[in-house]
Amino acid sequence: MAHSDGEPFNEKTLRTFFSPTVLPSSVTSDTSPLQNKLLAYRRCNEQQKMLNQLLIDRALKAYRVSMEEKEHRDPPPSIPELPSTMNSEKRQRRTNYLFMKSRVLSNPMVPIQQQWLMSLLSLVPQSLMEGKNEKLLTEQLLGEIIKDYEMSMRRFMVRRVLIKPDIDGLEDEEAPLPSLPLGLDFSTPWRKSFIQAKNRILSNLHIVHPTMRTLLDFGSSAFSDFLVVDFSNFRLQKPINCENLKAYVSSRCSQAEEKILNTWYKKVLSLFSEKEALDGVKSDQVDSFFNCVATLMSNQLKELLGRTVEAFVKHFVPEDGNCLPLFKMELTLDENIMEFYPSLPDFEEAILFVVNRVGQTLQDVQTVRSWLMGGTATLDAELPSHVRAWATSTLRNCIRDNLEGPKKYFESYVERYGWLVDGTAQARIERFEKEEQHSFDEYADFIDEFFTLKKEILSLPQGADFPMICLSCEDLKEGLANKANTFANMLLDKILQDYREENAKICREFEAMKERALKVPETTEEMMETVAYMEKFKTEGIQDLSSRIKLFARSKSQKEQELIHKCEKLMVELDKLARSVAEFEDYSELDCIQEYVADLRGLQKRIQEADETVALINKQEALLRWKPSDYPLLSNLKTEIEPYQKLFLLILRWQRTEKRWMDEVCSEQDVENMEAEVDEFFSEMDKALRLFQQKQKKVQQEGKKTPKSRTVGEKTEETEANPTVKMCSSVLEQIKDFKDFKVMQLREKVQKLKVSSLRKALKNF
Repeated sequence: MAHSDGEPFNEKTLRTFFSPTVLPSSVTSDTSPLQNKLLAYRRCNEQQKMLNQLLIDRALKAYRVSMEEKEHRDPPPSIPELPSTMNSEKRQRRTNYLFMKSRVLSNPMVPIQQQWLMSLLSLVPQSLMEGKNEKLLTEQLLGEIIKDYEMSMRRFMVRRVLIKPDIDGLEDEEAPLPSLPLGLDFSTPWRKSFIQAKNRILSNLHIVHPTMRTLLDFGSSAFSDFLVVDFSNFRLQKPINCENLKAYVSSRCSQAEEKILNTWYKKVLSLFSEKEALDGVKSDQVDSFFNCVATLMSNQLKELLGRTVEAFVKHFVPEDGNCLPLFKMELTLDENIMEFYPSLPDFEEAILFVVNRVGQTLQDVQTVRSWLMGGTATLDAELPSHVRAWATSTLRNCIRDNLEGPKKYFESYVERYGWLVDGTAQARIERFEKEEQHSFDEYADFIDEFFTLKKEILSLPQGADFPMICLSCEDLKEGLANKANTFANMLLDKILQDYREENAKICREFEAMKERALKVPETTEEMMETVAYMEKFKTEGIQDLSSRIKLFARSKSQKEQELIHKCEKLMVELDKLARSVAEFEDYSELDCIQEYVADLRGLQKRIQEADETVALINKQEALLRWKPSDYPLLSNLKTEIEPYQKLFLLILRWQRTEKRWMDEVCSEQDVENMEAEVDEFFSEMDKALRLFQQKQKKVQQEGKKTPKSRTVGEKTEETEANPTVKMCSSVLEQIKDFKDFKVMQLREKVQKLKVSSLRKALKNF
């Protein structure tokens, strides 16, 4: 690479310019390693100075050569053309100024001193002076410095010798000189004030006192991995309602406060109970020292509360919506009003309650000085306002976004079934009854509309799951179904009332005809009137009454046939249900337990519909004055399905709980609770096993009373345990193994963590 002066850069010459210094053997043999290092350091400094001098000389030579070439190459500066509007006097003054300026600029300048360049190079960090092209870059830097120096000196000479006239065209002749930075005052040295400030800090804030270091270590070991309330397992637990959330948070906050006061706070008080705690503190500085202690303790508690709130809020803003906490809400019908329970404002208040409750924790902790002196002053451990505002805003936004789905689901109920409770259905029935007399079929169609609506409502899902809400609709479904049933019964009562009134009216007319016919006429006129009445009654009255009676008889016969058909259909459905319940005895695969629960719930829904059908049949039988039908098979189905319901739900709950336990990190308290829950699972499963064993034994005893024509295979099947008993035994073995091995392993793991934490705390102490 060539330099600006045209000569090639001889890298080899620069590298070999300094020959290594070789000391005589008599000197080197008598020098120590420390002296050798000192000599090497001095030699390196001397070589660096010589190298800098060489680079400066080369830079100066290159700059002079470039300036000479520029003078030979560039023509002398010409005077700019004057504006045509300028008068002769101004033109002459402008010409004179530019001529004098060119003369001043042509005078030789005092060159920059080499000592200045050496000083500037010494300010460059050594790391920037090392590299592949460091020598070339250094020469370029020196060239820029020399150029800027001479340019500034020439401009200074012009401004010092000449006065620039106030003439148009000379304003932008040259840029202004750089000014000093605003707001910086280098007129006085800073070292003295810095030392004074440092000494003042050391004497007043006590930040380097050994007691403060120990106090800081206490807080670090106690709060580094501790939260007032641990929300890490929120999603793994079953949905929680608002009241339980409040109770849980309040309980955990109280426990955490008690734990902190019994551990960290006692250590702090023990520390300041010793005389060494105030070593080096002057009597007039005791107040400021204890103020510093209170400030440090307050900051530690504030940081703990802030981290707890931040950990809670972060569960509501995860990247994956499936990690949100799960809350339980219901759709209810209360006094003809469909609404959420808890209400949406109450739900928001319950979540924000967590932030407020955490902020109320540790607010009555005495300062060390008040504890020592018997005062009542407490630490300022209030949750920072910016943390509270951020948490409240973030939670409200999350709640608003995650309630959109439940709101739309609720609005679908209001849109489809709101007319049942807002007075529309009642007004429609009243309007129907006030209109002209309706036929029995019209009444029947209107009644069937409400019964169909009731069946539709009961067939809706029991609830809906959203990312943050587990919404139950059982109460609302039941309330709407009862409303539809009530309106149908109102119409049935109206039909019954009209039927009875019509029968009474027909009977009254027959009684009137009977009295008229049996009355002995006293005169010929009465006799002729009676004969005319009887003739008219035979031709018109009896036919009208007969048609009315036939109408009711036909309607009654039709409804009787429909009722008989409904009873037969119910019996067929009950037979199917009985076969489905009997199939539960063959369910034995633990991996399919979720499918078993789904089948069970579907079967329960069909049994509930059958139960409602029986109630409707009995009501219609009462209207027809029939003897109410009894369906013992339905009662037996309810009794038979109940043990399977408890068993399947228990096994499913065990499987989910076991998975949750294996996935989460446990503390000692969690292991204790886990062991108690395992014992509870074992007890419930043992009861279920005994129940099905007794059931099997009962079946075997009943089988012995049957004729002895059974095959060998049937006898073998009876002696073997049925699949349900085997499934109960398998789950019992799983629970026992979990308690004997997994719980013990987790307990050992917790003990190891405790030992590790204790060692860490002792090491820090």
